[in-house]
Amino acid sequence: MMTALFAAQDALHAAIAAQSPDCRVSLGAPVRMPVPEEGIWVGVGGRVSADDYMTGACSRSESAEIRVRMWAQKRGGTAKDARDRVAAFLEVVEDALAADRTLGGLCDFAAVTGIQAEDEAVEDKAVWYGIEATVTVDATVA
Repeated sequence: MMTALFAAQDALHAAIAAQSPDCRVSLGAPVRMPVPEEGIWVGVGGRVSADDYMTGACSRSESAEIRVRMWAQKRGGTAKDARDRVAAFLEVVEDALAADRTLGGLCDFAAVTGIQAEDEAVEDKAVWYGIEATVTVDATVA
């Protein structure tokens, strides 16, 4: 998994995009300026941990954490409007993982294991809201 972290990011990006959300889905932070008013991006960073076991045969359990950020800006809207839009994006991510917990056979199990909701921000006449979800990807290597 140490070297497969990037493959897991790519597979997660493809799985989310396959759900056809009506927003931009990107791998890494969107670089087009100005930043789109809403979207989902799969982080290109991550954290991997591994444990080795010797129980008659050698095995290795690996776990990667990938950040997925979702945001929405609602011009002339309310914080609730922006929050509800971002909640719909989180549902897209959860649906993508529910459709294939192995990310195409890349891992044993992948799921959203935590979220961090950001407070809304008001800028001009727009309200921004964001969520960062942690997707944990677990694999066992013989």
